[in-house]
Amino acid sequence: MANTYTLTTTKVLLTAVSIVVGSRTGDALTVSQIKMQKFNGTIFEDFSAFTLASAPAATETTAKIIPTAAFLDTDLVTIQINDSDTSYSDKLLLDFAEDYDDTDYDADYKYELPTQLGTYTMKLNKVNGDDFSSVSSPPFNVGNKPLPANCSITIAKDYLVKYTEEILDLTVVLNNADDSVPTGNYEVSIGAILS
Repeated sequence: MANTYTLTTTKVLLTAVSIVVGSRTGDALTVSQIKMQKFNGTIFEDFSAFTLASAPAATETTAKIIPTAAFLDTDLVTIQINDSDTSYSDKLLLDFAEDYDDTDYDADYKYELPTQLGTYTMKLNKVNGDDFSSVSSPPFNVGNKPLPANCSITIAKDYLVKYTEEILDLTVVLNNADDSVPTGNYEVSIGAILS
């Protein structure tokens, strides 16, 4: 299922971030509906040290976010609009200044996925204010991760003696608390532990 709203930026400064929420109706956006997180070097933490500008005032689809203290150019920040458990926007990652060198022309990012399950595509929003929304990743599935208590590994004909260098037929079952995991590829590592 697609997100309820699209979310884009119209202006990004260290002192203010202007956002536009597509196809949202109802009351003007409030601070409590704007969920922000800031990367601390290890994880994304909730960030609530901001207000909304009074001029221009927030509307049902626009807002200007003012941090209590200016962002640093090294900050990574995420923004998502959340009206309810079922009405939410895309989740944007803002990198205020990333150093791209002339040999690789790339940079690595950290991005915490939203809690909503489904198929996602990462989309480049803007670069230096220019629209880059046509640049996107291949789609990938997001679901609840498997839990060790709900997973198993079995060996075909485990009642027979196995010989050195024999190829074993193994079945690995991955399940989460709901006894299901998203369809897709998983990186699995298996080892033979000598008892």
